Amino acid sequence: MKRPTFSLIISSLFALALPVAAQNCIIRGKVRAPSGATLTNIIVELWKSGAKLAQTVTTSDGDFAFSGLAPATYEIVVQHDGYQPASERAEFYFERNAAITEAISLEIRLKPIAGAVRASPSTTFAQEVPSAARLAFEQALAKLKEGRSSEGLAKLKEAVAIFPDYFNAQLTLAAELSRQNQTLAALEALEHARRVNDRDARVYRLFGELMARQQKFVVAEFAFREAVQRDATHAPSHLSHAVTLIELALRDSDPQRRREQLDEAERELNRALELSDRKLAAAYFQLGRLHEQRGDRKAAASALETYLKLQPDDKNAPAIREAIAKLSQP
Repeated sequence: MKRPTFSLIISSLFALALPVAAQNCIIRGKVRAPSGATLTNIIVELWKSGAKLAQTVTTSDGDFAFSGLAPATYEIVVQHDGYQPASERAEFYFERNAAITEAISLEIRLKPIAGAVRASPSTTFAQEVPSAARLAFEQALAKLKEGRSSEGLAKLKEAVAIFPDYFNAQLTLAAELSRQNQTLAALEALEHARRVNDRDARVYRLFGELMARQQKFVVAEFAFREAVQRDATHAPSHLSHAVTLIELALRDSDPQRRREQLDEAERELNRALELSDRKLAAAYFQLGRLHEQRGDRKAAASALETYLKLQPDDKNAPAIREAIAKLSQP
């Protein structure tokens, strides 16, 4: 029997990293400054097996939540200007068909970068918002934190109905619609947010995620490139940009362009690792894919081994170990 190529093995592993049907698990948490003060409007991202699944922003109390999750091992990534990147692992143990809700609570305290000038997380974009719209938005965030998605969505729509140019509400609405796979509605809300504030990298990150989900990798690569230009210190943006470059290289028949795409992807992955103090596990998973495309089996195996050291309890760990064993064969 013909031995399967590593290209098929790594593609299978990557497919396992994609989102699965919603289950009953919830991750909730709070983001604090070193003083203990809560931090508002901080981006919190949810990753699983090398793939970014979702993002949200902290409320006025520093809270965040991801609900409707399947049992698995997740990585929560938090990053903001002037602070060291932080990540926490959340592991669920119930079987997928278990009729039970499991919740994990995290507290993430960011550490300042010595000598860095920090932007105020609550004033990255200032608007005069009508009190009724602001109240609806705060109520929406509270509903989403509790896992009451439909109620939170209704409140977000109420907020933007009162004040259509409410940037944070439009962006959060787009993110929640995206999470529910309502892509067209998400794009509409996102475009409204972009017209209000084109400088915010989060707009382009979410646009890139929506395009990548539809396998429109040319557009997704543009979006993540724009996100990196607007916020060069955000490690997951560099990671997402690298993923789209790898996908483009997989589909490109021109050897020169393919080499250039993989070279740029490697630079972006190294930048993501540098910014995350080499703790962003997903970057090593993607380095495995990149080295496989170059035919460097030893480097691919090494990258996957490092990934497992950082994520030893990944539910796909047996398949990854099998891939490493095949790569290590002479």
